[in-house]
Amino acid sequence: MVVNNWLVNTGFTVGVADIIAKPEIISEVKGILVSHKYKVRKIIKKAQNSRLKQQPGKTLIESFEVYVNQKLNDARTLAGQTALKSLASDNRLKNMVAAGSKGSEMNISQIMACVG
Repeated sequence: MVVNNWLVNTGFTVGVADIIAKPEIISEVKGILVSHKYKVRKIIKKAQNSRLKQQPGKTLIESFEVYVNQKLNDARTLAGQTALKSLASDNRLKNMVAAGSKGSEMNISQIMACVG
């Protein structure tokens, strides 16, 4: 009974309120994504104009793929960090990510983007 009562009072559950982002955070994440899309477009134009620097031991297509993946991964990481930073320290979703029990920064930005 003691354990049950303790769980009822301090139980851990995640609700919709834990994933709703403020409008300014949503616009900041969107800005990050827009700027990185622009960077990817620049890489595409370089490849189309044969000005893309080829990485050692890779074909031009492989090099292109590496550059694009780097920019997209940077965007995902930065958006996740921004979303995670915006959450209060007592946010349950943030605590689960910090503890390593569920998800990552990437999951938080995706969830907030869907809800926001």
